[in-house]
Amino acid sequence: MKPLSSDLNVGLASTGLIKFDNSGEIVKIQNFEDGVYEGGEIINMYLSKGNCFPNASGVVFKHSFLSNEVLEDIKRFTICGDWWLWFNILKQSSLGYTTGFLHHYRKHEGATTVDLWNNQLFYREVGTITSKLFRWHSFNKIKKVQIITYWTKKIEISSLSAFQKFYLKYYFNRLSPTKYW
Repeated sequence: MKPLSSDLNVGLASTGLIKFDNSGEIVKIQNFEDGVYEGGEIINMYLSKGNCFPNASGVVFKHSFLSNEVLEDIKRFTICGDWWLWFNILKQSSLGYTTGFLHHYRKHEGATTVDLWNNQLFYREVGTITSKLFRWHSFNKIKKVQIITYWTKKIEISSLSAFQKFYLKYYFNRLSPTKYW
């Protein structure tokens, strides 16, 4: 909470994560070093390729950085709503991060994220967010190509049907004029 209270421009704060599964195997995840990061930098380097905050319960934010429009819009998302929320907060604020492992998360077999990379709805929501990122953030052409390539490769190695892969790659390809497949 210290970054949120000590810096008026910090709109979101997060911490290191200890993740464990049903067998008790522990993985420690630390995405950043202690400090305050400019929101645009986090969007450009991390949020442009997905949600860099492994679990929403490890994040706190200032409600003042959210508009009613964003709160209404988030209802459209089934899987990627937290990623959408972080993007909207960080496009106008900074991130405060502490490396202390203050967040514990147990990932179980029935979790939404277990089969995320093989879920067509996930990629459709990613496409919606990526489209908005391209409109609202000043990515250069090379960065856009990298982002589209990243997602189309994820689609290609998924266990989705050939038709679903074709549709999703077409969907992502429309986001930029360069051909990716």
